[in-house]
Amino acid sequence: MAKIYLENAQLIATFDTKGAELISVKRKNTVLGKVEEQEYLWSADPKYWDRHAPILFPFVGTQKGKQYQYKGVTYPMQQHGFARDQEFIIQEQEDNKILFKLSSNEESIKCYPFEYTLWIGYELEDDTIKTFYRVDNLMDEKMYFAIGAHPGFFCPLIEGTSQEDYSFRFPNTNTITYTIVNFDTGLKRDIPYQIPLVKKGEFGFLKYEKGLFDRDALIIEESGIKEVAICKPDDQPYVVMKFDAPLFGLWSPAGKNAPFVCIEPWYGRCDAEEFDGDLSEKEYINELDQGEQFECRYSMQFLA
Repeated sequence: MAKIYLENAQLIATFDTKGAELISVKRKNTVLGKVEEQEYLWSADPKYWDRHAPILFPFVGTQKGKQYQYKGVTYPMQQHGFARDQEFIIQEQEDNKILFKLSSNEESIKCYPFEYTLWIGYELEDDTIKTFYRVDNLMDEKMYFAIGAHPGFFCPLIEGTSQEDYSFRFPNTNTITYTIVNFDTGLKRDIPYQIPLVKKGEFGFLKYEKGLFDRDALIIEESGIKEVAICKPDDQPYVVMKFDAPLFGLWSPAGKNAPFVCIEPWYGRCDAEEFDGDLSEKEYINELDQGEQFECRYSMQFLA
């Protein structure tokens, strides 16, 4: 494992070669003429959750029975796949950007029978970190996978405030429709819920009320939402995430009153409770033909 630091005029970002994980984001704020560094990314306190912003690959969420079937063979698979625990190679590095690489190997093929290269890129641009994922299929047959992001952000951010003072902000949205994860199995329940948002101008706001995540993650699918912000008590955003994913999750550990929340763009999803099929039949599974590549991007803006 090695730590890598990138810095520009507004941000200092720290990465770990284990999991190609972003582990710290500090914004340089000027207060009374003095530059102060404020941490925005969750600290991985094991009392609540011992990660910062893991990459989810080649699965997102839990597979039914912690296993999956492909071409008649059953393979074991842990929640969110295995990439987050692997040592990545630094392929390229500049002052404001870095590119990590992970390749399949004999061990990975035992639980995931595909040959691939996974690329993870980060770039600092002003107050924003731009993230890039690419998957290359090295097989002479189709490859199936899911991929996603899981960054956690401090909430509350300001000393003396509580989570109930904060809110999530969505553009051009009046209502959030979501499903939840069965806390015991990690599988998606097929029961939709709706939350009306408080409309303020072009945005809809969801108050971070106590108990919001008592039933685990909120799964928002096919909503058309491509931007989520976390807002301070004055409704001004301090984190804005933009993505092109077909679904995303909002999560904080159930029942722990944890001082952080995750916004998770997903290109894939945990199994539904009723699912009983092949890997190729999973909802939101990504498919690559021989020699093809998959690319996706998201950005995180950190505001004072």
